[in-house]
Amino acid sequence: MARIYGYTAVENLLQQYSDSGRDFVGYTIPGGLIDGMIITGDRLKTAIIKEVYLNEWSSGATIRIYNKMPAKYARIIEMIENSDENDEQEQEKIRRAFYAA
Repeated sequence: MARIYGYTAVENLLQQYSDSGRDFVGYTIPGGLIDGMIITGDRLKTAIIKEVYLNEWSSGATIRIYNKMPAKYARIIEMIENSDENDEQEQEKIRRAFYAA
């Protein structure tokens, strides 16, 4: 079972990337509050954040850190960069690919 983090942990992780002084990019996966996010940068570890349903009132997040970005997430980033953010079908395709990964 994956460890579930609160949103404070997600905020702290984003702050650590910001405080690193290095350039990084955060790709938000469409849908939900913080449905999903891929954070990566030059000489930085890649962080994958996924929202997890707990009950009808609550959700949490799983966080995975990789030394090198897995190819499946690189393909998802490519899909995001080449997509039209107003095309709901494309956004749904990206969301499904992200959660299937």
